[in-house]
Amino acid sequence: MRLKGAISSNVPSLDVTFRYVDGTGKESDLKTVNTTADQSGNFEHSYPFSPGHKTGKVRIVGENFNFASDWKDYDFQCGEKPTKDFATLLPPEIKFLEVGVMAPQFENQGYICPLKAKMVGGYRGRGPSSGKAVLTANGQVQKMTTFSIEEGETKVIDEEFNLPWSRVGGPFTQSVRYVFTLYNAEGAEVDRITTGGRYSCEQIVNAAVLQLEPDFTIRAPRRFARNGQIILVGAKPDQVFELAFLRKTKRGYKAYKSPQLPKQMTGGKASFNPRALEAGDWRLKVCEVKQMKRTAGSHNCQQSDFKLMKRKAPGQKKTSVRGGRE
Repeated sequence: MRLKGAISSNVPSLDVTFRYVDGTGKESDLKTVNTTADQSGNFEHSYPFSPGHKTGKVRIVGENFNFASDWKDYDFQCGEKPTKDFATLLPPEIKFLEVGVMAPQFENQGYICPLKAKMVGGYRGRGPSSGKAVLTANGQVQKMTTFSIEEGETKVIDEEFNLPWSRVGGPFTQSVRYVFTLYNAEGAEVDRITTGGRYSCEQIVNAAVLQLEPDFTIRAPRRFARNGQIILVGAKPDQVFELAFLRKTKRGYKAYKSPQLPKQMTGGKASFNPRALEAGDWRLKVCEVKQMKRTAGSHNCQQSDFKLMKRKAPGQKKTSVRGGRE
């Protein structure tokens, strides 16, 4: 018997554990599904039956979260000689799709705009299979590759995407829909994941008109942070800056301190340890330290918001489930 379904949650990248329970009270081993970036995760499992007429009912019951699906009845005749262990026939499953802005920027009608985004998708084999992996952005194919994969093997597909600004008017903000799809050798879709990206340009401010010293801007971290780089555009080699990390909470951004995080930097490049921060939304505040008595007016500050991904979300999370059987 093959069982498949999907679990959705109100937060992305959430690990949900559950068991199958039949009408007699028997339970399966523990299963895990990740809701990935689109807050939904698909699952598919199989259980062998001895030959003969089989009837009953089955459902799934959550382990780390309190939920249960509706009962699903089954009634079928099992054959005498199954051709193969079903596990070898399962198609590969998508594990993640991540999108981040790349460093190059360009000037567009008085604004500084991100030039490229990069898509990275990962998938894992659940038995020998082959097919095609496809990345699309706004419905246009950006990359298509053929694959041959074995059980337990993990593969990655990635591609850069040029953000189109020529047809975008003020305030120079656009949204892009990214899709990662797997097809089997017959061309049938076997798994899909969707995520979105929202991109904005920053207006260039004339420092001379404002009678300010030339500004610096934070190029990294921005939107997504992976390697812990801090890059300041326009910073002089001898300029000293104070650094503050703030974590987003329900009541706004709150200061976060750790001995693993730097408190100052000099010049335009530095780094921090991403493992010192939990997954979630963060803000880096960078303030220039003037060579004078420090007062409220002696700091020229900039800030940048970024996200750390692929960590388990803490606390009780709402889940819902839909399922079925074949």
